[in-house]
Amino acid sequence: MGDINHISRLPNAPLQEVVFEVRWKPVSDSTGGPPHDAGFELAQGRFADRLESDFTFQHRLMPEPVAPFLLGQLVHQFWTAEGMFPLVQFGPCIMTVNTNGQGYEWQREDGSGYRQLIRRTLEHLLASYRRNLELTEVKLFYIDAIDLPDSISAFDRFKKLNIGLQFGVDTLPSLSSARVDLGYSLAQGSTLQLSVQDATNNTSGSPALIWHIAVHKKRCDEWIGHENLAEEIIDWCDYARSFTSPLFKEMTRGKLYESFL
Repeated sequence: MGDINHISRLPNAPLQEVVFEVRWKPVSDSTGGPPHDAGFELAQGRFADRLESDFTFQHRLMPEPVAPFLLGQLVHQFWTAEGMFPLVQFGPCIMTVNTNGQGYEWQREDGSGYRQLIRRTLEHLLASYRRNLELTEVKLFYIDAIDLPDSISAFDRFKKLNIGLQFGVDTLPSLSSARVDLGYSLAQGSTLQLSVQDATNNTSGSPALIWHIAVHKKRCDEWIGHENLAEEIIDWCDYARSFTSPLFKEMTRGKLYESFL
């Protein structure tokens, strides 16, 4: 999918949240104990110190102490202010960088933006450990939603998007709900997942059409021992976005996309 002209920020974007997630390999205990995130105890403080200038509000999701073998469990949240995005989350073998539609812009003219936030946070993470992290997965995913009147059927909601599907509903009762999940293989050991469903918008409480576009890379062996790991990951994020952004525009082309301008 080639690049499509796409302004960096839509004034009325349906974006609810965008998340970058990275996971890394635990260390096996030579004494037979469970695999764990070696160095996590000390990394917590170092990571918090490095984020302090940008993220002034910290919230703990789990009480102390946290066992480093609770792999993939988020423990800390770092907000720019209480309840205000962007948000960084951290736990044993997992870290995420989140922002919402109001604060999202991939890259601004001055070099700032979500892309730079991911890069800077990755550099803080890698510097917080005394060991080299072996990554097992990276993910970039977008959650979009548009509110629609309750009178519109699930079928009519799905027709708002150009997703190339035919629904054989002529001889069936009215469609009350629907969900579609599609997966695509990409280069660089990556996959793209597209999920579309009718649901209730958690933010507004209104009936809505919600879709997720996620790009995963679940094999990161080629990055092991790389001197500039953060830069390699950012290059991959650019690759992932080269699919998510054009796909969004293609799915919403026409009046729906124009309503976001």
